[in-house]
Amino acid sequence: MSDLSKMRFIMRKLPLLFFVIAAFALFSCGNGSSSRNGSVSTQSYDQVKMSLEDQEKSNPLQFLSSTGTYREELLGHRKVIEGTVTSRATIATFKDVVLRFTFYSKTKTEIGTANYVVYDFFPPNQQKKFTFKIDAPGGTSTMG
Repeated sequence: MSDLSKMRFIMRKLPLLFFVIAAFALFSCGNGSSSRNGSVSTQSYDQVKMSLEDQEKSNPLQFLSSTGTYREELLGHRKVIEGTVTSRATIATFKDVVLRFTFYSKTKTEIGTANYVVYDFFPPNQQKKFTFKIDAPGGTSTMG
């Protein structure tokens, strides 16, 4: 057989080989995910959903974030903090989120911290606004 005839033979058999490999892959992948009547198992879906919810609830810092600004209250030494808490979870609902504020001096030395709770539910992919009035420690120049 010449090189040209070998190449033609291979080119004719290539689509058949591709079809056999694709069919094998489709049939071998589908056996574990369907039940006896051919429908997708709801138990496996519920298990996946629960494991995702457990993963989200066990790592709240990975799925919750906050942004905000602060300003001096017009009368007094209090700081007014306004911001938003965002949930990037897909299934889990969080509640009573604790925010930690850190106070810094002019030299960027940490003076102290304060924890405040946003008492609310945080459903998946939603934002909630918050406002706090905080008595900052003496010597506070900035907050984080």
